Amino acid sequence: MTERLPHCWGRNLAIGIIVLLLIAISLFSFQRWGFNRPPVDLGLLDELWPGMSKSEVEKILGPVETVQYKQKAWAYSHEGSWPILYIYFDDAGKFIEAEYDY
Repeated sequence: MTERLPHCWGRNLAIGIIVLLLIAISLFSFQRWGFNRPPVDLGLLDELWPGMSKSEVEKILGPVETVQYKQKAWAYSHEGSWPILYIYFDDAGKFIEAEYDY
């Protein structure tokens, strides 16, 4: 003869599955938000103008982690995220333009 599980086990199992699903959905949503998050506040780009020095740009946007093309381009991004903000400088090290790649 088979033994039947107590009635509360089925209910607890259902609650456990629902809790695990809610946790998974929350983690996925947070990861998706972080994946698409801009590397800096894009409103700060309005404060940049051509001819600014690298130190002036860094004061506005914060320290840069990635420098490319022989110091002529900076790339701002977050680890694990898609969007990248490129900051371009001329040969004299003056700001030319910004490009937001999302």
